[in-house]
Amino acid sequence: MDQNINELVKELEAVPEYQKLFAQAFDDKITSEHIADALASYERILIVNDKPFDHYLAGDSTALTIQEKLGMEIFAGKGNCLTCYAGASFSDNNFDNLGVNNGDLGRFEVSNDEDDKGAFRSISFGN
Repeated sequence: MDQNINELVKELEAVPEYQKLFAQAFDDKITSEHIADALASYERILIVNDKPFDHYLAGDSTALTIQEKLGMEIFAGKGNCLTCYAGASFSDNNFDNLGVNNGDLGRFEVSNDEDDKGAFRSISFGN
């Protein structure tokens, strides 16, 4: 996740099987663009809308257990989680700093913006 893309290209090029697979998929060598395309293709197959929560949202009140419903009350209520985890993918895709100081600079590592220190993207709960 935090690997330099040029290093990743070199690392993948060192594996003959990856060279073969990229040539089959892209009719070309391994490039950062092809890596991005491959990852995007993989992520597109991960979208699943057949989870119990999806059924609950569609009106099936029996789709969640009592414990799951209680957890959802905290999530939507005092946890205030819907501020960041909303929409179709259950993420606002924003970078937020929740005040956890563990030494990880987060988004700042990419942006060099002081306001991004300790900020991380809200992951998607959609899958």
